[in-house]
Amino acid sequence: MYVDGNAIAKSTSHDLSYNLGVREITNKDSANTVENLPANKSWEASCDSFYTFDADFAFDDLYTLVLNRTAVTLLMARSEDANSGDTYYSGSAYITSLSLSTPNEGENATYSVSFTGTGVLSKLTIT
Repeated sequence: MYVDGNAIAKSTSHDLSYNLGVREITNKDSANTVENLPANKSWEASCDSFYTFDADFAFDDLYTLVLNRTAVTLLMARSEDANSGDTYYSGSAYITSLSLSTPNEGENATYSVSFTGTGVLSKLTIT
């Protein structure tokens, strides 16, 4: 996962969720069965990473972005060794959650970041 062109350092997992809302249109002709039509679309993304002090882009950078309520551009499912024809996803989002976990001595500190999309999530193809 990339945030404004920066790979999130030491990440262990990424998740992307795309949602389609529905609006109910049940009426007297619906035979007592709920009917729906498509409504708004939304998307969210998240990432889990190891905490590190010497990373190029990590928790401290994400903290600054969430503190300043900065919209970011996410790139997901795009690797550095991508080939022509491979697809990836891109969209603008806000950081809506950032949490740090510092367990007992001898265990890895980790953090999680969640993003909520604003606007279209685009599926793009590498040329």
